[in-house]
Amino acid sequence: MSSVYWTEYWKNKDFKSDEHRNKQIGRTVHGQIVCDDIWAQTVKFVIEQCDFNKDSEMLELCAGNGMLSIPVAKIIKSVVAIDINNQLLAILNEHALKENIDNITTICDDIINIEFKERFSHVMFYFSLQHFNEKKTLFIFEKIYHALRTNGIFYIGDIPDQRKLWVFADTTAYENCFFDRLKNDQPAIGQWFDQDFLIKLARYTGFSSARIIQQPPWQCNSKYRFDMMIKK
Repeated sequence: MSSVYWTEYWKNKDFKSDEHRNKQIGRTVHGQIVCDDIWAQTVKFVIEQCDFNKDSEMLELCAGNGMLSIPVAKIIKSVVAIDINNQLLAILNEHALKENIDNITTICDDIINIEFKERFSHVMFYFSLQHFNEKKTLFIFEKIYHALRTNGIFYIGDIPDQRKLWVFADTTAYENCFFDRLKNDQPAIGQWFDQDFLIKLARYTGFSSARIIQQPPWQCNSKYRFDMMIKK
């Protein structure tokens, strides 16, 4: 049920173009917008993990308003950015134009439905895996395996850690909110993942290696989220 809820939520959500870009895509902690400095450090950390070069070609799933696509596009050959919401992609294109970036192609579609024909060196999936249940995650892994070149990198960032759920819901009020939303098919955060499940899923879908990356403590969600590096 959570995947259906989140698909409709993001597909139909309206966005104000003058709203802070982190707020547009839900980069908040307890309602407070993640500051630009922390986000800039986060982008730097992700780029360092991914070993990009000037010939890299990246696919970003659920790219939103380009908070990752745009800075990465500045240092690589090309980016294909996919999202289910046209308004977010319009905001991405607007900011890319302002920064004279012309190597990003945007596609409005549901990543569950689309077939990827290109062969990418990198696939980025940041702050969005939580919006898909385990079955759809399996399908996504299969799609990305075929979209990547040999030795390609699949980077998944900001994954809710199932073991840390009650670190996130750390007060009675947050616990009650979690269960209320669960009861009404409007899950808080979305799917929480077991690390071993994702490691084994990567192996099942043919990837050569997968490892968990612990987020630095300065990252806004490091107490209850993790990143993952998967290689074909």
